[in-house]
Amino acid sequence: MKRQGAAPTLIFLLGGSVQEPGQARKVSEKGFVGELEALFEGPGGDKDILSSAAALVQEQGTLGLDTEAASGDCFDFTCSQGWVPKIGHFNMSGTTDDECCVQTCELFKCTKPFIANSSYHGNVGTSEKECCDITCNAILCPYNQKIPAELLDKAALNTDECCRDTCAKVRCPRNSVPVPANQDKLYPEGQAHRFCCQQTCGSFTCDYHEGWVFNKAARELTNPTTEKCCLPTCKRYECPDGFAMPPSKTWLVKQNMECCDKQCKQHTCSAHWVHDHTKEELIGDTDQECCEMTCAIYKCNPGWVPNHAAANFIGVDDPTCCHAQCVQYQGNCTGNWAPDETKHEIVGANKELCCQKTCGLYSCTNESLVLIPRPHEHVHFNEDECCESKECEPFGKKTATDWRGCNSIIGEENCHSSYTVLHNNRTNATDILSCWWNPELEVCQLSDPEPTGCHGQEEMLPAAIKMTV
Repeated sequence: MKRQGAAPTLIFLLGGSVQEPGQARKVSEKGFVGELEALFEGPGGDKDILSSAAALVQEQGTLGLDTEAASGDCFDFTCSQGWVPKIGHFNMSGTTDDECCVQTCELFKCTKPFIANSSYHGNVGTSEKECCDITCNAILCPYNQKIPAELLDKAALNTDECCRDTCAKVRCPRNSVPVPANQDKLYPEGQAHRFCCQQTCGSFTCDYHEGWVFNKAARELTNPTTEKCCLPTCKRYECPDGFAMPPSKTWLVKQNMECCDKQCKQHTCSAHWVHDHTKEELIGDTDQECCEMTCAIYKCNPGWVPNHAAANFIGVDDPTCCHAQCVQYQGNCTGNWAPDETKHEIVGANKELCCQKTCGLYSCTNESLVLIPRPHEHVHFNEDECCESKECEPFGKKTATDWRGCNSIIGEENCHSSYTVLHNNRTNATDILSCWWNPELEVCQLSDPEPTGCHGQEEMLPAAIKMTV
């Protein structure tokens, strides 16, 4: 681009008058008197023109010229608009602009990619280089840059002045992608992302409360909408009559009826099951979920046997559907009753059916007899096993002496509460004899033997004697 500023102005000093540039020069017939100087307004004058003017003055041999020295026709010629006199024209022959004058940039027509600059109009020139500025039209932009339309005819010297980025150079933010149709286009100032990028589903928020969840597979899709970016959950579906949605499926991504399960109102109970009307609205499709079991298919637990009379009863427990066996009752056989393992399989639940009687329940028929000691410990129910002589009773309350017998007992009270055991050589048996206190001698002596048949005689024998017997 040429220097923009003041163009050089050739000033002719003619008899003290100044002719401004751009005006036609008329040379007086009376001759040229004065000095010719090449002057420039503003900085940066053209030294070549100045040198030419100085050479002309030297050629005339003096700083002043008279009319006799001007011999050419051009001396009297007036240049047209846009032309200025040639240097040395007063010695030239001619009667036209071409012969006497030189063309200035005012007449030059700049063509693309050049543009006219009015500040060059006073310059002598006939080319773009001399008279025009180059424009952005002539600039070749780097890859992914273009020249905006408004800058095409702007005078410029480099790409920085002319070229701007296209969308291809814009880096789109997260959850957005380039707009394919705009990649080779220039974007409005300050609107790079808005013009060059488009949002994807990655930036879309699905309405969870309305039953939508984000579709990860659609993250890169553009023009986001609920239908494009989200997946419907079961929450958006309403199950038809006879079906219901379990809470576990509410937020699952399913298709329509996949969201629903049958309700018990639709279930048909199998044989020996009865429909449970309290469960009609519940979710279920099995007998166990929707029906009540009858005793016909109930399995009794150990200790119970089926009660066939209750086959049509609704029940899921042993008391309703089964008969109890005595094996369950054995724990109740206490006191005067004793457990009886032989009765475990018997159907029953009372002592008469399930337990054994002990002597504690027996009543002796002979007035001379009484129940044996601790009768409840003896599982019998007859007089021989459960009764003994009334005379046996005192012996049951006595304590055996040591080997020395009754004679070793001191004191009346101790004597009456003791007994001793002796071997009967005559009968070759072992006799149990009570001790008797002799008040006269104040000694403890042997007394009457224990009656035969007393209960617990064997237990009353000392271990040594038991071994002898």
